[in-house]
Amino acid sequence: MLNLSINLNKNRTLAIFFVIAQWVVYVLSVVGLHQLEKINIMGPDKRIVAAAVSYAYFHVPFGKGINEVTDILQRNNVGDGIKEIRDQGIKQKHIKDIGSDGEASFALEMMCNLGMKLFGVNTHAIFLFFSLFILISHLAFAWRFHDARFIFAPIILFSLTLMLFTPLVRNDDIASQIAIGMFRYFTLLGMLPVIHVLLELLDSQKRLNLSMSICLIIQVIIIGLCGFEAKSSAYIFVSIFIFSTTTYFFFLRKNQETSKLFLSKIKNILLTLILFSICFYAIVPRAYIEDHRLTDDFWHRIWISYGSNPTWPFKEINEQYAGCIIKSGLKDTDSNGECAWVRYAKKHHLDPKGKYPYMLTYEIAARDAFFETALNYPMYTLETFLYYKPINIISNLRYDLHYRHLLKHTRDFIYLIFSLFILILSWLFYFSKENFSKNIFFQLGLIILLILSTNTMYIVAWANPFVIAELVLITHIFVIFSLMISANFVKVVLNKLRY
Repeated sequence: MLNLSINLNKNRTLAIFFVIAQWVVYVLSVVGLHQLEKINIMGPDKRIVAAAVSYAYFHVPFGKGINEVTDILQRNNVGDGIKEIRDQGIKQKHIKDIGSDGEASFALEMMCNLGMKLFGVNTHAIFLFFSLFILISHLAFAWRFHDARFIFAPIILFSLTLMLFTPLVRNDDIASQIAIGMFRYFTLLGMLPVIHVLLELLDSQKRLNLSMSICLIIQVIIIGLCGFEAKSSAYIFVSIFIFSTTTYFFFLRKNQETSKLFLSKIKNILLTLILFSICFYAIVPRAYIEDHRLTDDFWHRIWISYGSNPTWPFKEINEQYAGCIIKSGLKDTDSNGECAWVRYAKKHHLDPKGKYPYMLTYEIAARDAFFETALNYPMYTLETFLYYKPINIISNLRYDLHYRHLLKHTRDFIYLIFSLFILILSWLFYFSKENFSKNIFFQLGLIILLILSTNTMYIVAWANPFVIAELVLITHIFVIFSLMISANFVKVVLNKLRY
């Protein structure tokens, strides 16, 4: 009989070994890129790095940064900037609130500050600290799910390594917008935790013991951290909400014991998230709270999304925003935000050159601008969000899934082969016995739910071209998981043909 399975199923130690080995490969791959020494990352990320350097090197308090450090990093890449600071020092130190810059998320600043404090002031410190959270999340997952469900951990780590060969990393213009471990990359951290939560809820027959509870708490805290870092993490909460409501009302409500267990898990998740949020809020500097900078902006991105419509600006809308030129096209959409602010400021007798961008008042201005435009141009609005944005998302996903650099970098390719080898071993040890069972289709459904939730967030509030890392990652997960199911099917067919 042709049997490719190895009977070490449900081996927790082996699962943890696979996770650590594959995580090491991923970390070595990223460190070997020297990304922050080669690309010029976007301004908000540089301000966050400047705050981290100020904190770790000059012992400036959380929530503050040194102007001179920011200036040096703004005119250099991060690697050259740090070198200049070390070699020449800072003669004068003018300290300011980072939160008042308007584009800084405290969650990300905290991660960067602690990273440089722990690993030193260097270009790898931020990623290394970020990668520790990836490791913790994967170890918690492996401890809880050391059966066929474990396969999601190596799939994600392999996918993250494979993504290093895509334009998200290899195209400098795109990579500068989504530097690894920084603002737009950060939310990838939440992918395995949300899968952990959904699988835990799917396991409606098993009560939480102490170790299971600890693993779940770890994942929920990481989800909470992602939520505070960026609103694009909303796909996580949308997925959990949709899954919870549909599962309860359509499958579990009539079974009293099972529904009670399910609701108990929901209660534990919500309680952990609420307690974490309270504790996190308590440590946030007042500058972030006063400037509405606990997380990133929402209405700004919805408003500037109009730029994805080739007919923008619509008809007479330029006349409504006199004194400001609205530019069309995705590349210039941030300038639309300034137009909304100038008009709002004049209308409410504020200084148009005042504190801008992205404080609370500006979010109100962007919200008002969006609703006014939606009411005046409803068909153009529907066309923008239901046609042009989905078309752009598909087009950009196709571009981001190119692997033209796969064979150009020998050392990086060797790392990828190692990661693939561990993925194949994980399939052999843990997943190759799985056939077309109900659980498999439920797990495939979870991935599809994540894809739909991610796309929903993009359609609502996505404006930056090509920067769709969450969708790229979940697409990899879907394809690889589907290939493994297909491989299992082929194995079954071969066994039947043999006998």
